[in-house]
Amino acid sequence: MNWPKCYINTNVVDANLARMVNKCAILGIELRPHVKTIHDPFLSSILREHGINKIMVSNIRMLDQFFESGWTDICLALPCPIWSIPTLQTYLDRGLRLTLYIDHMDQLRALDACSHPVQLCIDIDTGQQRTGVHWKHEEEIMGLIRHIQASQHEFCGLTTHFGQLYHLQKKADIIHEAGALMMKVLQLKEQLNISAMEIPWNPPLPLAPLHDMI
Repeated sequence: MNWPKCYINTNVVDANLARMVNKCAILGIELRPHVKTIHDPFLSSILREHGINKIMVSNIRMLDQFFESGWTDICLALPCPIWSIPTLQTYLDRGLRLTLYIDHMDQLRALDACSHPVQLCIDIDTGQQRTGVHWKHEEEIMGLIRHIQASQHEFCGLTTHFGQLYHLQKKADIIHEAGALMMKVLQLKEQLNISAMEIPWNPPLPLAPLHDMI
């Protein structure tokens, strides 16, 4: 039987990765690729060749595949499902450095039972209304931050998903919408910092590099 075959131009992959690594280095941004664009742990060796040692996954099955392939710093890029915490605990016991997204106090209470610390990002809703705490709900966000800071876990910043960009086709529209969404997060960060909470966040992208990246 003839099975379908996938052919990958590794020269193109290497060139794209080199461009991303270089761009992030210039902007002072840590690069953590989402491996849903790869899916195959075997192909992830290409990331290591470019000095990348942190990745993001979109579900527990993918986390398992890449952890078993040697990746030990993984972000589960969705609001932490409470039912999965016992499973995640088994990976923590085996040395996984885990980053999770949270958007509700119930998740934090459940994570209090973990025997190892995890890195926690608060998921912010900038208008997509899919997941996250609304960006204007500052008191709720501050409550989550305080709970994390009083726990064994590490607060590592705010995160958001610009899914509103998916349907845009023109470069100018993407730049305009991305800038408007970023301003919401930066306004939130400023308000939280005014409240004596220094919030980690990647620095805003200057206009010229933003144009060049898209």
